[in-house]
Amino acid sequence: MSLPRGISSFPLNRILKRIGEKHYGTHAMRHTFATRLLSKTSSHQEIKAVAELLGDDYKVVVKTYLHTDEDGKHNLVDMLND
Repeated sequence: MSLPRGISSFPLNRILKRIGEKHYGTHAMRHTFATRLLSKTSSHQEIKAVAELLGDDYKVVVKTYLHTDEDGKHNLVDMLND
């Protein structure tokens, strides 16, 4: 059973307001958490572990949170030259 929208983030938002930080929704924080973890992964097993931490399926995590940037693409192509 999940909490009604907004209730789960209420204590966090109160703390953020007290310390003068911007409000962040739980969805935005979850997305940032997943994306940053995945940016540090290098194996299928690590991606699977992130999926387990999120309580999501591997394919959902890859499709939703795994992002590539231009530097990453260039690095992969450069590996062919080594």
